[in-house]
Parts: sequence; C-alpha cells; structure tokens
Amino acid sequence: MGKGNKIHAEVAARFDAKDYPIKGSPIADGVSLKRVNDRQTDVVWKKDGKVAMTGKSVISADGKTTTVTQTGKDPQGRTINNVVVYDKQYEWTALSCRVSTFI
Repeated sequence: MGKGNKIHAEVAARFDAKDYPIKGSPIADGVSLKRVNDRQTDVVWKKDGKVAMTGKSVISADGKTTTVTQTGKDPQGRTINNVVVYDKQYEWTALSCRVSTFI
C-alpha cells in the first residue's frame, strides 16, 4: 500500500490525442488527451514511450456527477484501479473514492 506521499505534476496539453510532456509525475513522462464527445474525455499516460496508465472522465447526462476511472501500473509494477465519483455542488467535491494504490 502506498505511503500517501503528495505529488505535484504539471502538464499543458490539448485534446488532440498527441503526446505532451509531464513534469513531476513518477507514473508517466507524457500524456495524450482525446475528447470522445461532449461528456467523455480519454487519457493515456506514457512512460518511456510505453502506455503506463489509461483513464477516462465521463460527465453524467444530467451533468450532476463526473466519474473518473484509471487503470494501469505504478512505477513498482503494482496494479492501479482507481474509480472516483465527483458530485456537483457549489464546487466539485469528491463523493467517493476507491483506490488500490497510492504513490
């Protein structure tokens, strides 16, 4: 199990499915974003040119929740399976979180 260490990663990317560099992430050194439709965005994180993790963010049809899923491997090769659901209130707030690995 992870130690709960904080990570500060930075990226500037467009939703064009091209690879963009990430600074500060132990999981990936590049990311690509693709807008599938008005409610879904797909993300691919890469390390040394190989896919390390994939994910998607989906906004519900009523716009009240966003579900983010991530799957892949951490730098130690452990499986990552994250599902986070955000409930729209005055601000976006984490409603529930199931995480198999923290880094």
